Amino acid sequence: MCKKQYPVIDLFAGPGGLSEGFSSFGLGNKSKSPSVFSVVVSIEKEKTAHATLMLRSYYRGLIVKGLSLTNYYAWLNGESETYKKTVQEDEAWNAAKSHALLHELGVDLEADEELENHILAKLKGFDRSSVLIGGPPCQAYSLVGRARNKGNSSYSAEEDHRHFLYREYLKILYRTKPSIFVMENVKGILSSKVNGERIFPSILKDLVAPHEALGKELGKKYVIYSLVTNRRFRYGDDPASVEGTDFLIRSEHYGIPQKRHRVILLGIEESIDVIPDKLRASTTTINVRDVTSGLPPLRSRLSKGGDSSEKWVKIIKEVSQELIDDLKKSEQLPELVG
Repeated sequence: MCKKQYPVIDLFAGPGGLSEGFSSFGLGNKSKSPSVFSVVVSIEKEKTAHATLMLRSYYRGLIVKGLSLTNYYAWLNGESETYKKTVQEDEAWNAAKSHALLHELGVDLEADEELENHILAKLKGFDRSSVLIGGPPCQAYSLVGRARNKGNSSYSAEEDHRHFLYREYLKILYRTKPSIFVMENVKGILSSKVNGERIFPSILKDLVAPHEALGKELGKKYVIYSLVTNRRFRYGDDPASVEGTDFLIRSEHYGIPQKRHRVILLGIEESIDVIPDKLRASTTTINVRDVTSGLPPLRSRLSKGGDSSEKWVKIIKEVSQELIDDLKKSEQLPELVG
């Protein structure tokens, strides 16, 4: 850890994609200088995603300490049944355990408060302001998830707590008071509704003044910027007048070989006089072959019932048909194909 780094808190981290990006910024492959950012806490509730999150945290710890990766790779590749760590490797492992936490926000208020105190204690070791990143679970917002919910007669959006998990993000935003935050989600969040009202305007309004959303008297205010348009949202603006697609990033326009469309909100403390640069669109289209050519053949394996190429093809066809059937029943089909 370097006190001059910007500490990062990653909520609803999954396997750590956002953490990976922030941690690698300014860190060259052979450079011993630390990254601009240091992920001090990352939180995920799903065990397998958390396992990856922790392993990557450990990997970054080895890099920062300048330790050899030979033992690490031998263990990952199955060349060694046990991983006998050196003293320094053991220190990196323990540090990873204190950074990557298995925790479900919004279930146990006492545990959540302990977590918030743990985060605040971590931040005390830094001279610079923190950054909060993360994306509340998307199943309630995603178009595919909503298509499946349409077929569930007992489903109620008003009773689906996942619609309101962004408020757990708000609580930590309020407690940690970062200078900058990044919230990411699927494009379905722009049209998702509760009680007939779109939820995205409420999220915008709450994020620019989290203390007010939580019923507190004092707190920081933020300005929310788009990374692809000139759109910004300030305290006092009418959220209903905002065109949500102004915050939508279409990854294929920015050198990514995938049509992954995500809403990304960049919040900057109101008192900071800065206008962030927008992403620069790519002048060429990059496809999957450009990226993966030369790599050895690889596919996932079936964990149950044996594994073979024929069974793999059969499973893919069955899952694809289930998805097609769900989409045909969905009112969101025009959004998906558009």
